[in-house]
Amino acid sequence: MAFVNERLTSLQKENFEKRGIKNPQSSNRILSPNFWTIDHERNACLINIGAYHALPEEEYFVFIVDSKIFIFTLQMCNINDTTKAWKFKKFKSLNNADEIDEKQLMTIFKEALSEYKYNGLPDEYKQQFKMEIDF
Repeated sequence: MAFVNERLTSLQKENFEKRGIKNPQSSNRILSPNFWTIDHERNACLINIGAYHALPEEEYFVFIVDSKIFIFTLQMCNINDTTKAWKFKKFKSLNNADEIDEKQLMTIFKEALSEYKYNGLPDEYKQQFKMEIDF
């Protein structure tokens, strides 16, 4: 199977919240997404958690592969009026995932981001821009 953009059902949201993953933007809150980009067979999902006020040009994503949790920092850049690009800034492990093949992680992350596109909404929602990945 491949990555797909989905709106979480109430049950999926409840089950996700039971995992107790802290929201990196607010350490006293649990991550509670409404949408995700997920590959159910590979147990991998991408969740946009937004931008910090101090750096609004940077977008933060939580990327979970099996039980390994990462935070990726990307920057969205304008290419032209109809196209934008994601540029890689950095990533770090949120749960000390020491044994990770970084090349494989980046490959899977790019697959997820390719499906996420501009806003991560399911196909029934209109994607506003064509997206490129520039890393």
